[in-house]
Amino acid sequence: MGYNIDISLNVFKICDIDSLKEKIINIAIDNNCEDYYYEYEFELHYNFQRNHCVITVNFCDNIIYFVSFLSKLKSIQNISIEVIYKDNPINIIHASNYYCNKMMDKILAQNYRLNRRERSYSEDENSILRQL
Repeated sequence: MGYNIDISLNVFKICDIDSLKEKIINIAIDNNCEDYYYEYEFELHYNFQRNHCVITVNFCDNIIYFVSFLSKLKSIQNISIEVIYKDNPINIIHASNYYCNKMMDKILAQNYRLNRRERSYSEDENSILRQL
């Protein structure tokens, strides 16, 4: 059981995407991440175009390293946090508007929006949300 985060980098807005990607991965490794990987998403629609590199970082259940990672991410410009969730069972702590509208199932997104206001967060989840 651990925490996962998806970080999005816009390929067109960032000149040197590789150095920024390497910087984020080095911060994750310094904070004892369990695993990381990245993928590129390219979508072209009439009204919408998406060209992003998405970095997924997995942390063990140690909240201290994850919160430290989030605090260091705040100093980096041109990144956006798409989703933060906890494994087993999947519990979404934070999701961006893009992620809710485009990536999630419509019913799950509605449930997330309704429950995020009403549910009570644990102490660990509150410390994560404070960093955002």
